[in-house]
Amino acid sequence: MYMDDREIEYMYRTAAKKNKQLGILAELNGTSKLKICDILYKRGVLEVEKGNIAEKYMIAKLISEGMADADIESQLGVTNVLINNVRKDYRTEMWVFGLKVLPIQKRERACGIRKEIVDSIKLIKRIEKEK
Repeated sequence: MYMDDREIEYMYRTAAKKNKQLGILAELNGTSKLKICDILYKRGVLEVEKGNIAEKYMIAKLISEGMADADIESQLGVTNVLINNVRKDYRTEMWVFGLKVLPIQKRERACGIRKEIVDSIKLIKRIEKEK
């Protein structure tokens, strides 16, 4: 980080186009937009608007806190498709929240594959015992 949190907050609050300013601040500080959103959220100045990166930040934050998709939908007024897109697009940047979140489909697939492997191993052991 090249700027401290107060400088980032000041530049964000005085910007005419807040969403563009997030990108500019991220570039100037050599970090991601999500990290800038995290700083601004902690300072209480992040403005969440429909369709901007701040909205995606809030979705990612709620996902990382373990909130159910249905609750996120009702609290932020977003679609399940957007929630899954945030999971997919920002999973490499979720370190901001200290958590890596896989898309639901991948989690379910991983659990299904794991179950198939366990079942296969049990079957092999049973066949070996029968011999």
